[in-house]
Amino acid sequence: MNPLIRLIECESTNSEILNYLDNLSDGIVSLYTGNQTKGRGQYGNVWQSGKELNLSFSMAVCCKSISISDIAFNFHTAVLTREFIDKLSEEYVAIKWPNDLIMKNKKIAGLLVEKIKLNNREYYIFGVGINLLQVDFGTLTSAGSIYSQSGVKLEIDYFANEFHQYLSNHIFNANDKEILNSLNHFLFRKNKISVFEINNSRQNGIITKVDNDGFLEIELEKDGLKKFTYKEVKLLY
Repeated sequence: MNPLIRLIECESTNSEILNYLDNLSDGIVSLYTGNQTKGRGQYGNVWQSGKELNLSFSMAVCCKSISISDIAFNFHTAVLTREFIDKLSEEYVAIKWPNDLIMKNKKIAGLLVEKIKLNNREYYIFGVGINLLQVDFGTLTSAGSIYSQSGVKLEIDYFANEFHQYLSNHIFNANDKEILNSLNHFLFRKNKISVFEINNSRQNGIITKVDNDGFLEIELEKDGLKKFTYKEVKLLY
């Protein structure tokens, strides 16, 4: 059994789902809302979402049920979410390292994976905020939604139910090598000249790949091939 819970609103789905782990031994449990008031993103960033325009979704699974590494699981969730949105919208979706999804050069989703220990059991908590129907993002010029970028209207309940089923069917079926290959195949701005901000200065470079340890490799115009972890480099687009 893989339960899916719908909340009218909550502060953070990644926090709220911790209340539903008592009977989770195998399979997954998911929780979602159209009104998240205090969402959080990767490395403490804040995720803001329009009320009933966008989806805040979290899934929990026991770590013992997952046979891949922590890094691979993080990328696995990105690959699966990318695949699902691509199929539903019929629009190409790219993965922007380390945790964003891009459609037509706009960010439509941000992902977060946390590993927690509760009552002597370890869990992965996968959270994602997906812009479904919002069209006005104010000054956030890099943001978009599935609707604004593809013209496809996807209602929150329909999307959440289909996504939950997709994760139930695919979250356990992967290996590290296949995940990394998929990630690199759909990597945003790969093999294209881009502008990066490093230590408050800008430099041209080309993303070559994400390596086995999750580092981003960039061939820089001045400094040659370098590896970066999150927050050491910013891709400007």
